[in-house]
Amino acid sequence: MSIETKSEKVNQGENFRQDPMALEVAPNPKDEVPNVFLAIPNLGEIATFNTLIIGRWLAMAYTQERWNINLYFPCDHVPPSKARNNIHKAFINSKYDYLFTLDSDVVPPPNALPLLLKYVTDEEVERHIVGLTVQMSKMTQKGAMLAPSAFEYKEGPGGYVIAQGEGLTQVDVVTLAATIRTRELMEAVGAGAYEERMHGEYKDSTTGEDFVFGEHVLDLVDEGHEEYRPWVDFNHICSHYVTMNTRGANDLLIRTENFAKQQVVEEGSRDATSEA
Repeated sequence: MSIETKSEKVNQGENFRQDPMALEVAPNPKDEVPNVFLAIPNLGEIATFNTLIIGRWLAMAYTQERWNINLYFPCDHVPPSKARNNIHKAFINSKYDYLFTLDSDVVPPPNALPLLLKYVTDEEVERHIVGLTVQMSKMTQKGAMLAPSAFEYKEGPGGYVIAQGEGLTQVDVVTLAATIRTRELMEAVGAGAYEERMHGEYKDSTTGEDFVFGEHVLDLVDEGHEEYRPWVDFNHICSHYVTMNTRGANDLLIRTENFAKQQVVEEGSRDATSEA
């Protein structure tokens, strides 16, 4: 029996290979509609469901003229920081208004594009970076659990903790796996904003490239640009196609359920104390 049979792909679907140069020429932006630069960094495979959703958005762009989309699929750029820096450069050199980055193994809800555009074009609240919820396996003091890739800074050891919320909520750092950003923010952050950072005596601890970008954004917030603070929509959760050990997945679900029950108990205890 091969080792591969001990794990299985969750939410497995067909994939396709994309010629890395096929869609890198941006069509002309249109002044009357939002112009979206949609970038999917990949290693040659993109989840099939993404192609269906993107096809729907393209159809709406041409038939309803609700927005204008340029597709950009940089392929085989490693490490990930190289792909993200490449996307950043291509977007800045284009004339598009918004950069929507989508990881190749993340499938957003079908309404993701109009939803995110609504958030960043809101005339009442200025927003420059908004992400949808992308879950990951995260080790906490209570063990492994599924958690959103969004963080807030807390004073003390570790600094950053997993952010929790309902609906559209401000956080300190958000993943770029399903996130829209404005041209103003991207120009303010500037070039070379992504890198993998190694920590520890043996350099065996890593800070991801999108987290490093988030720290650059926080630097701008600390300088007085509160409007650049990230937002996350906790009510819209993307599918995350990953390879996972089935035993580990089962343990993870149990721990996640136990963690949720403990949260309910703690909230009930606080409510009872406040009423007393």
